[in-house]
Amino acid sequence: MIPSNIKDIKDDIDFLYMMHLVEDGSVGLTKFSHQKIQELSYNLSPSNRREREHLHLRIGKLLYDLHANIRFKDEWVFFAAVDQLNRGSDCIVEYDDRVELTRLNMVAGELAKSKSAFI
Repeated sequence: MIPSNIKDIKDDIDFLYMMHLVEDGSVGLTKFSHQKIQELSYNLSPSNRREREHLHLRIGKLLYDLHANIRFKDEWVFFAAVDQLNRGSDCIVEYDDRVELTRLNMVAGELAKSKSAFI
């Protein structure tokens, strides 16, 4: 089940650290402490493709809210949010929401392009 608010998410992440299930990764990212833990967590997610897409969509919305509303401006949060929204995009039925996702992808592309080193 996905937590309904930011405090619940922070509490859950703190618990995962305390249990040594996740650890600090590179560039401020959190990673699973072992490949088997990552595999298990993914196997516990819904096996039905449609349910999994809905889960990705919910995660994307939470990450986007974290980035937009809390002003948590680390770029990786924005990129992760857009990635999760894309993974759940088949579940987006409203035209305006699909247009907004297209806009977010354009922003992500421009941001990625601006961060690239061209020779």
